[in-house]
Amino acid sequence: DSSTTAGNADESNSWSPRSQYIDACIRKQLNPRLSLLLRKNFSKRLALQHHGIGDEMAILFSQAIENIPFIQSLNIADNNLTDKGLGPIVSAVTGMAELIDLNLSYNVIGPNAATCLSSYLSSPFCPLQRLVLRRADVDDGECERFVTSLKTNRYLTELDLSENLLGSSEQLNTVMPDITTGGEALAELLSSDGCALQTLKLGWNMIRLDSAIQLCQSLSVNKTLTYLDLSFNALGCQGGIALGSSLQDNKTLRSLLIANNAIDSMACLTICAGILQNEALRMINIDGNPIGDEGARALMLLPTMVGNRVEISAASCNITIRDGKCWFDSGNILRSFELKLNDPFHRAVAIIVIQLVAVHQSYLIAHSEWLDENGKWQNLELTEKVVVDYDSKRLDANQIKSVKSLRRVVESNDNVHKAAQLFADIDKDGSGQLDEKEFAQLLESLGYEATEEKISEIMDEYDINQGGYIELPEFLLFMRNQLKEISLKLKELTEFPIIS
Repeated sequence: DSSTTAGNADESNSWSPRSQYIDACIRKQLNPRLSLLLRKNFSKRLALQHHGIGDEMAILFSQAIENIPFIQSLNIADNNLTDKGLGPIVSAVTGMAELIDLNLSYNVIGPNAATCLSSYLSSPFCPLQRLVLRRADVDDGECERFVTSLKTNRYLTELDLSENLLGSSEQLNTVMPDITTGGEALAELLSSDGCALQTLKLGWNMIRLDSAIQLCQSLSVNKTLTYLDLSFNALGCQGGIALGSSLQDNKTLRSLLIANNAIDSMACLTICAGILQNEALRMINIDGNPIGDEGARALMLLPTMVGNRVEISAASCNITIRDGKCWFDSGNILRSFELKLNDPFHRAVAIIVIQLVAVHQSYLIAHSEWLDENGKWQNLELTEKVVVDYDSKRLDANQIKSVKSLRRVVESNDNVHKAAQLFADIDKDGSGQLDEKEFAQLLESLGYEATEEKISEIMDEYDINQGGYIELPEFLLFMRNQLKEISLKLKELTEFPIIS
């Protein structure tokens, strides 16, 4: 009767998640999966990847999953799940108040699961911080469906959409402009004030043409992203130029992966100009691109201009190609240029030329002028000067440490009290003598390679009494003899020629 049914329902609500799952299996006359029943160790992670759960069992499991306590990470990757099974799973996790990490990779996301994801991510109570959908058959429409919800999500900081079908609708977009591709949806998200993403992985998709350009342009205004993987897409020339232009304005991106993206000479040169202007970037991978000879030259210029600040990888790039579209030749800049600075490539050329002139001892800009809004040429004054910056963002942590030590040595040269204090700071054991270990630390702090052979050579030269230690008078002699080299090293690290 109805009272008995209600009583059974109330009783089942008090069951443990395991009991609820077993009951659902019995009702469907299915054997429960032991892997879904047993948890060998109490953990906040529920790792169910590669269990071959299937849709039917996933539906039953979803009825109990939200009641499993203390779960912060759920991984159900590679379980032969389609839209039929993923939809109920995603709907169920909306009740897991502590879940911050969800991995649905190597299954098949469909419209239903995408809609459930959209509803979940748009909820103000969604605690999720990391969502992994690697090789999950996500196409443009499904991506657009749930990515749009992230504009109001303040918690999700990492999204992995690698190895999916983003960009598969790009050709249709040319004849059906109302279609929003995954790349365009992501561009709108990155451009929005509500974006919270810090890590975005989009490798091995088909992002290209207008979607690639819009996605790259969105980086110019994005204020949150620090890691972006666009490897193995098809940015091409125009996408690469848009990327380089955006790097000039971006203030947060630290790691950028664009391997195998058909980046040609023009795109590579524009990206290099962007790296010159971008003080946040620390790593870029441009492997496997046809950057050509001019792109290779631009890359080789970077270390002389940004120092060790940016780690650059350009393995397996084709540098033998001569790109007919790239009219700039960095080996022949002693000529006149007429540049349209509203054109990203022209602006990149201007940045490269100015930097080359600034660092070259004999190059000068003979004359410069600009065209005003009335179509009249006005004289443009460019001044070459040297900027002294002891804490520049172009230096890495070790170089900044070396600069501080070098400055202290220079300041101590004419001040015996400062020199004695420096000696005392290096003399860790307070013996009044510097042993080989302490002396090696001094050399390393100054940016020298402190090999055993180098240390022995210096010790032999300055250890006048041959006691095996460097005492204060010997230390002062060493510092005085090294002053010229130390001053030059400090100058190289802190003085930057610029044209403004």
